[in-house]
Amino acid sequence: TTEIYTLSLHDALPICAASLNDVTLDATLKMQCEATNAAYALYWKDVGGQALVAGRYVTPAHTAELKKMGKKLSFAEVSQSLIMTADSSSCVGKVLSNRQPIFVPNAKIGDWTVNKERVQAANDYGIQSICFLPVLGGVLEVGNSDACVATWTKWDGVGDATADGLPKAELERAFRSGAKIGRASCRERV
Repeated sequence: TTEIYTLSLHDALPICAASLNDVTLDATLKMQCEATNAAYALYWKDVGGQALVAGRYVTPAHTAELKKMGKKLSFAEVSQSLIMTADSSSCVGKVLSNRQPIFVPNAKIGDWTVNKERVQAANDYGIQSICFLPVLGGVLEVGNSDACVATWTKWDGVGDATADGLPKAELERAFRSGAKIGRASCRERV
């Protein structure tokens, strides 16, 4: 079985009802992948008790890796099509509820979520580890792949990078000024 680590994050960003615009969100997700050497990043948002993917980024290196595997979609794109309840039945729901990060060291073993489609997708798309981090307005999910340069074996590898990786002051100003995000369907983005 996989151990799931729930950790305290002394400087976790406060919950806020505001959200990012598309440009700011895309830049933030890309920056998180670069800071953590992750293969992908997702931004989950609680919308009326449902957790929805409001943004995604897949690195060019991971896209090339997937192409070599004969894949036309990524784990991030497959995850974007899911709608989950924003409760404690998933890591996203737990982080939305308690604002504490969760690290899943082995995403290919199914005891970290009740959503078996995500576990199967982690296997199909070569996803190794996943971190779920509380951020303003939702949850940031970053994951590494079989060929990814990230070598997370515990929270520290991601936590150290994301502690300073999120532009907290800039995000806070954007949220306070009423930044909004549009949600495109998977069909529109693919």
